[in-house]
Amino acid sequence: MTLLELGDLHEDLPELAPRRGKVVARGRRAPRIPGRLAFVERVELGVEPRLAREQAFEHIAPALARNGYELSVVGGALMFRRRWRPLWTILLAVFTFPVGLLALAHHGEDELIVEIEEGPHGGTELIAHGVGPLNVRRAFATLRE
Repeated sequence: MTLLELGDLHEDLPELAPRRGKVVARGRRAPRIPGRLAFVERVELGVEPRLAREQAFEHIAPALARNGYELSVVGGALMFRRRWRPLWTILLAVFTFPVGLLALAHHGEDELIVEIEEGPHGGTELIAHGVGPLNVRRAFATLRE
């Protein structure tokens, strides 16, 4: 089952009532927990898919590139990958030199996928999912506002 099919299942559910404070669409708050966490953002846009894809290249891709993500296009979806080295590998390499240098071979990898498809109501649906740090999760959450 795809995310789009899951969205169709939830389409007829009633909207949540807004709460007090800074709340984004559908009663969800913007991310606040630091660290690299999994997330899913689904946004309906009032533009055609071609224009939404162009805007994604103009706005989303450069922002993620500044955070060290590399872009590739896979079957119409935008895939962003970032390799990073955990702090513990550097500390281990320093404090257990020279054997600790082997720890520097370890890398973590974050992957974000942005799918842009024709929406169920004639517009465009943007679905972003993956693992990312707080600033990236917040950037995608602002798309809902």
